[in-house]
Amino acid sequence: DVVGGYHLIGILGRGGMGRVYLAEHIRIGRPVALKLLRKRFAANEPAIERFLTEARAINRIHHENCIEVTDLFETDDGQTCYIMEALEGRSLAELLRSIGAPRPERTVRIGFQVASAMVAVHDAHIIHRDLKPENIFLTHRGERDDFVKLLDFGVAKLTDTQSGLSVSEPNVGVAVGPLEYMSPEQLIGHP
Repeated sequence: DVVGGYHLIGILGRGGMGRVYLAEHIRIGRPVALKLLRKRFAANEPAIERFLTEARAINRIHHENCIEVTDLFETDDGQTCYIMEALEGRSLAELLRSIGAPRPERTVRIGFQVASAMVAVHDAHIIHRDLKPENIFLTHRGERDDFVKLLDFGVAKLTDTQSGLSVSEPNVGVAVGPLEYMSPEQLIGHP
């Protein structure tokens, strides 16, 4: 399949609102990750707005350990998608399943990068709300192994009312994100 100017190669992941594909730019051959909003949400304005806000929010962060969004568009048939950098590697969840707990030095190296990314996320007035091992991706960058990329801002909350970005929030009291990794404040219904 072709979406916009990108040839879809294979599926990388599925979520509640969309799918992420490995794709390649048709003209220049650059590999990318293409996140496509599910067709059933094509006429759902709050879902489209949340999807677009996710892309815009990611683009505000400007940190090497956060995934980069490079394009955002609507296809001729009305599907909404955005383009991210393609990554090779595996999630922290996959690492933990394969080897168990890593050595302390490796844990600190990974944890430091996650913490650094989260400082940048919070400085951009964003609360991730889905920080879990599946959304911490480990790749290679130059000579560095275990280079962290923070993924999936699909349920992020924007706390900056001056930004011009808004997200339609679920009803008060509705849990957002995985319970195992949810903040105590959110579990008890506090801001």
